[in-house]
Amino acid sequence: MARFFFDVTLGDDSQTFPVRSTEPVTLGSGAGVDLSFAGPELGPLARFEPQSQTLTALADGVQVGGAPLPIGHSHRLEGGEKFTLGPARVAFFGWRKSSARLVSSHEYFEQRGAEECLRAARQKTPFSILHVRTGARAEMTDVEATIASAVRLTDVVANWAAGIYDLILFDTATEGAHLVLQRLRRLLGAIDVRATLGLAHFPGDGTSIEALAEHATHDALGTSGKDLTPDTGTTATIIGPDTLLQRVAQSDLSVLILGETGSGKEVLAEKVHALSARAKHPLVKLNCASFSETLLESELFGHEKGSFTGAHATKPGLLETGDGGTVFLDEIGEMPASMQAKVLRVLEQHEVMRVGGLKPRSINVRFIAATHRDLAAEAERGRFRADLYYRLDGATLIVPPLRDRLDEFEGIANRLLRDMCVRAKRVKVPHLSRDALALLKAYPWPGNIRELRNALERALWLCDSDEIGRHHLPTDKLARRFAELKPSPGGAPPPAVSPPTPQGPPSPMATGPDEPPLEPTARPPAGRPRRGLGLLASEEARASLQRGEREAIEKLLLEVAGNQTEAARRLGVSRRTLIKRIETYGLARPRKRSP
Repeated sequence: MARFFFDVTLGDDSQTFPVRSTEPVTLGSGAGVDLSFAGPELGPLARFEPQSQTLTALADGVQVGGAPLPIGHSHRLEGGEKFTLGPARVAFFGWRKSSARLVSSHEYFEQRGAEECLRAARQKTPFSILHVRTGARAEMTDVEATIASAVRLTDVVANWAAGIYDLILFDTATEGAHLVLQRLRRLLGAIDVRATLGLAHFPGDGTSIEALAEHATHDALGTSGKDLTPDTGTTATIIGPDTLLQRVAQSDLSVLILGETGSGKEVLAEKVHALSARAKHPLVKLNCASFSETLLESELFGHEKGSFTGAHATKPGLLETGDGGTVFLDEIGEMPASMQAKVLRVLEQHEVMRVGGLKPRSINVRFIAATHRDLAAEAERGRFRADLYYRLDGATLIVPPLRDRLDEFEGIANRLLRDMCVRAKRVKVPHLSRDALALLKAYPWPGNIRELRNALERALWLCDSDEIGRHHLPTDKLARRFAELKPSPGGAPPPAVSPPTPQGPPSPMATGPDEPPLEPTARPPAGRPRRGLGLLASEEARASLQRGEREAIEKLLLEVAGNQTEAARRLGVSRRTLIKRIETYGLARPRKRSP
C-alpha cells in the first residue's frame, strides 16, 4: 500500500510517484535514482525517509519554502507541502494513521453540503463537488487514503457505495477544482487504480446539494447535463442546436417556456439560468397557481411590518431576493389580472413596491415564465394581458410532450433510472426489458416525464435484479388512465399488447427522495386517435404485484424500526398513503398507541 506520493511538475508535464516501501528512497533524475523524473540527468538530489517523513538534501538545488536546503540538512514534510528539486516543482502528499476519519458517511456529506449551499448563497462564494468512481477490485483502504491525501483536511470525503465517493471542495472555484481532479487522477493512476471522476460547481451546475451531486455523477459517467441532450426530458424541437439555446440563455431577453405539465419546463428554466451571465446570482422560483392573490403579491413584492394582519416583520419579496439573478414564474397563465398589471410594471420600470411601502426599490432581474396554456390564444380571448404576454415573449422555448418523442423514449427512461439509482445509492442500474419498453412506449403519458418517473420509481422499488420486466410496471394504473382517453370515431385500433406474464413476487428496493404523487392536468382531445395498450393485467398478475408490495412494506418497516414517516419518504409516497396501504394489507400499525 502506498502511504506517500510525490507529484512532480516539470514545464507542462506532470508525473506522480508513489512510495510503497518503508526504506529510504532517492529523488532526482537519471540512472541510479529511485524516483527519477524526466528531464536533464542531475543524479540524486534528495533522500526521503518514509519512517520519519523527512527530506534530506544530497546536492545543491533543493529548496523548501522558497529557501535553499543545505546539503546534509533535513526537513520534515507535511501533507500538501511543496518544494523544488532543481528545475522540477514537487508536491508531497501523505497521511497519518488517523486520517481514515476523513472518510465520512454520505449522510454527513448531504448535511454539510446543504449547509454549504446556504452559506455560499448568502456570501456569494463558490465551492465544488467531486464525484469519484473506482473499480470494484481496488483495495478500498488504499483508495480512501489516496483520496484523502489529495484534498485538504477541511474538505469532506464521503463514501456511499463500494468504490464510490463524493467530495466537497470548500471555497474552490472551477479552475481550482479541475486542478484537484487532475491531481487525484494522477495519484490513483500511480497505484494502478482506474477511476472516473466528475465535477460540479456551485452555483452554475446547481444550487442544492442533490442537484450538484447528480451533475457531478453525470459528468463522471460521461452524461453531463452541461448541454440539453434529448434524454434529459427538457429539449424542445423548436430550440434547435445547443448554440441557439446558449444565445438565448446568455442574452437578457425574457423567456417564455411552453409545454404540458410534467414535461420539464422548470428543468429547462434552471438550465437557461445556469448558462446565463446571471448564474452566480440567485434563481428564485414561484408557482403562481399555489397562492391566493393577496399571498401572491406578498410573496413577489414583499411587505412592510404592520401592512396587514399577521405582518409582524418586514419581509423582502422574491423579486428583491432575486436581484441580479433570475425570477422563474411557473404557471404564469394562472396569475390574477391585477397581479399581471403589477408584474408588467416591474418589467417596464425595474422597480418594486412592497405591500404597505412608500418608496419603490430598484431591482435588476431576468424573467423566465412557464405555462401549459396557449398564452397567445389566452391573450386574444382577453384572459391574459396582451402587453404582459408580449413583454414575456422575448424568446419562446417549447418543450414537446413525451408522446411525441418516442425515438428518444429509451434514452429518457435510462437517464431517469440512473438518477434514481444515484439517489437510492444503488450502484448497478437495471435495464428495461424489450417487453417493458414496448409497453411504456405504447402509453401516451398525459403526465409526461413526471408520470414516467413515478412509474419507473415503482418498478425500481419492486425490482431486485438487473432487468425491469413488465410485471414490475403499474399495469392496472396505466390501464385506468388509458381508459380515460376516448378514441376518435372510426379511428384505427392500434396493435394490442398481450397482458404481462406473471412472474414471482418482486423484492423491494429503497427509492430516492420524497416526491408527491403526480397526475396529468389535462386529457388529450377526443379527436386524438387512441393508442391502446391492452393493459388489463390478469388477476394472477395483480395478486402477484400486491404480494410483492405487501412484502416490501413489511421489510421496509423492519429496516426503519417502524418509523412510518421514514418508510414513506423512502417509498416516495405520503405518510397517509403508506398508512392506507398498511391498513389495506392488514398489517399491524407500528408505534400506534392503544386508545
